[in-house]
Amino acid sequence: MPATVEELKGGWMPPADYYLQQRVKYPWRYVMSGNARLLEFTETQGNQEHFYVGPWSLSEYQNNATMRGVPETTVMWFNDLQGKRHSIYLPLYRTKRVAGEPDIAEIWNAFKIVFPGRKLEDNNYWPSELDMATVDIHVSDDLKTYTASLIWRDQRIPLSVGKTQFFDLEPFAHAEGQDTPAPDVIKRLQSGPDVANH
Repeated sequence: MPATVEELKGGWMPPADYYLQQRVKYPWRYVMSGNARLLEFTETQGNQEHFYVGPWSLSEYQNNATMRGVPETTVMWFNDLQGKRHSIYLPLYRTKRVAGEPDIAEIWNAFKIVFPGRKLEDNNYWPSELDMATVDIHVSDDLKTYTASLIWRDQRIPLSVGKTQFFDLEPFAHAEGQDTPAPDVIKRLQSGPDVANH
């Protein structure tokens, strides 16, 4: 961004509190609605934490209240209501800041509306189920439209969805063109890694 480069040359410094505020966590989790049943996902949060929730741990994720950074991007593997497997890459921002950094200001502001006044120290509080918000990824019947909303109690705030990438997949596959994996791989996906052999 040429304007930002000129500001930096003129002595402007980006405020450090922007990055400190990114570290503030909120009580939320993903859900999928519409023509989708969530199976597993990876995500990047605005505080640069990365997570993978596998099929063996999805139930634990859905049933544990916890604090998390603001969502930035996710890859979700899901079945449609007819049982066909798909994946979607979904950025929850539309623009970028300096040096290609995702601009998560819009989703960040939505979380600030739902949870006003949160500070870094609030990361240490353990939330209850009543505190939990959801980021609902809604899939249209024809699998062509994806919308996102932050939902908490009676509040529903629409969120931006950037350029998505959608793939039809074979059962238990993770990439386009990949065949269904061997039975032992499917078993590991369903029951989790065998930690005794690591």
